[in-house]
Amino acid sequence: MKLLALTACLLFFSPTINAQSLTLALLVKSRDDQNFVEAHKGCQDEAELSGNSCIMIGPTGPASARGQVYALNAELEKTKIDALAISVIHSDLLAKHLIKLNLPIFSFDSPFTPEHEYLSNSYVGVDNHKYGKHLSRLALNLGSIAGTVCIMSAAHDSNLAERVQGIRVALSGNPDWPLAQRLAGEKGWTEMPRCPWDTGDSIPRSIRQLKTTLKDLKPNLFISVGHWPVVDSELYRKKLSEIKIHNTNTTVVVATGTLKPDQLNLLNEGLIDGFVSSNFHEIGRTIARHMTLFLIHNTSPQNTYIDTQSHTAEPNQIRQTAK
Repeated sequence: MKLLALTACLLFFSPTINAQSLTLALLVKSRDDQNFVEAHKGCQDEAELSGNSCIMIGPTGPASARGQVYALNAELEKTKIDALAISVIHSDLLAKHLIKLNLPIFSFDSPFTPEHEYLSNSYVGVDNHKYGKHLSRLALNLGSIAGTVCIMSAAHDSNLAERVQGIRVALSGNPDWPLAQRLAGEKGWTEMPRCPWDTGDSIPRSIRQLKTTLKDLKPNLFISVGHWPVVDSELYRKKLSEIKIHNTNTTVVVATGTLKPDQLNLLNEGLIDGFVSSNFHEIGRTIARHMTLFLIHNTSPQNTYIDTQSHTAEPNQIRQTAK
């Protein structure tokens, strides 16, 4: 889906109102996650155009809903925040704390679950259900033969659950596929008993799980709905290159943010079969526009969805490392 157009008034802020600088904030799942670093840069770039600022709040290390709450409370004690955008991990937990805040709230990357959508003025990010279907379509276009499938995700993460649902819908061919129901032979696809993997948002853990998948489980298809295995491309190459090169049975497709040169190398070396990427810098810029528009004009823009992109290796580069 194309990026929805925002109203023209975003481009013409009143100089009188803008005389007072606004502080926008992104509450991220982890400040160590490069996707959120990119989103913060985009938010900063957009905020600075109007003389405002954008700060990033959140835990370090693995994503943590409780860490988000702690980091937000600590920041509010020292900083006056004018608007807050949240990448939601645990909707129920966050909702209990957010309803106490007298603060405009938005969501990005990962939305609130339906029962808590009322908390958010608008959402900016990919359409996660369609993202899951995009991952499946890419795998099928790469020639993955129907059989066993292993999905990698992380528990208690609303956007990732939507991606997993999208995968199941696409592979089963059933648009009304029951929520959280595993594939069991539909259109030839069956989920392996040990999957979906729960990475716990840990990069080393995701590498271990993928190693087990490629070495022992050997499914026809492996899809990661997050970028955990490829965050550290050298670790991926060190731990998995020999196994992946000799396992030509398993198609490996991974969701990521902006595709980086080292990830492109993994693709062209045949260590990853395909990526679906999303532009976190643009997500950051757009959510900053939403917050600024609300604060200045008291207008809530519509939810805005950012395009995802497929990436496959150049034909003359595929499996070079296997020679």
